[in-house]
Amino acid sequence: MTDELRRQLVGIYGPRLHGGYLFSSYARDDQDDESDLDILIVPNTIPAYGAETDRTSTLIARLSLEYGVSISRVFMSQEDWQHGASAFLHNVRRDAIHMLSQPIAVLAES
Repeated sequence: MTDELRRQLVGIYGPRLHGGYLFSSYARDDQDDESDLDILIVPNTIPAYGAETDRTSTLIARLSLEYGVSISRVFMSQEDWQHGASAFLHNVRRDAIHMLSQPIAVLAES
C-alpha cells in the first residue's frame, strides 16, 4: 500500500512534493488491528490546509477502503518540517520513515 500511496502522492503533487513520511505505530512496527496509518505529507508550501485535505481525500478514502486501514494524514510545509521545533515534530522525526526514497522525477515515471 505504501508504494501505491507514494506513487499517487507524486502524481498529485509533482514537483511541489518535498517529502512523505510514515510515522507512529506503523513506522515503529508495533501496530495492531486498531492502529491507523499515520502519514506526514510535506509539500513545499501550504497556501490553504483545507485545499491539501481536499486534494488527497479521494486517494486516502480509496486506499483506506481497499486495504481496510484508516489512513490519517497531516500536512506540513517544507519550511516547518525542516525548522519547526514542536513536540509533535520531535516525535515524528524520531519515528519517521521517508516514503520518497527515490528522486521525485524517477517516482513520477514509475
